[in-house]
Amino acid sequence: MREVRKLVGNLVELARGNRGERREQVRLDSLVSDCIDQATLRYPNLHFLAELEPATLEGDAERLERAVWNLLENAAKWSEPGGLVEIGLEGGELTVRDGGPGVPDKDKPHVFERFYRAAASRGMPGSGLGLAIVSEIAEAHGGSIQAEDANGGGALLRLKLPGMKPAKT
Repeated sequence: MREVRKLVGNLVELARGNRGERREQVRLDSLVSDCIDQATLRYPNLHFLAELEPATLEGDAERLERAVWNLLENAAKWSEPGGLVEIGLEGGELTVRDGGPGVPDKDKPHVFERFYRAAASRGMPGSGLGLAIVSEIAEAHGGSIQAEDANGGGALLRLKLPGMKPAKT
């Protein structure tokens, strides 16, 4: 049931696109911190380590939360039990690093396409929509997303949001 609910939610998000967006000042560091709290509860066998600069962004809080959650969920899926997921927010960029095998070079150009499933992920839960949604939300906020190899192993996903500004604490 959880997978079906998730698939329906993802399909609704994709169908919605930019329609119904509500732009407001979003305290992105707080939003990311809340998502990390949820991920810690959902994935108690993982460790989440965050370094978050106070930051604001003009955007749709609900969609930004969906993007951050999808990045954390993707990292959790690829990390081994007891592993570490590292999250950073600095200089207009959110980074999420997992402890998994990384993204093969042949898959990197495709991981943000709708329904794309790398060979290694086909036996795992998921629909191939999570990172496509992140990409669409990034573009709607004037940003971008990319996947690269992390130093020391794993994948590093970079969500660049050029409208992000330092927040007054």
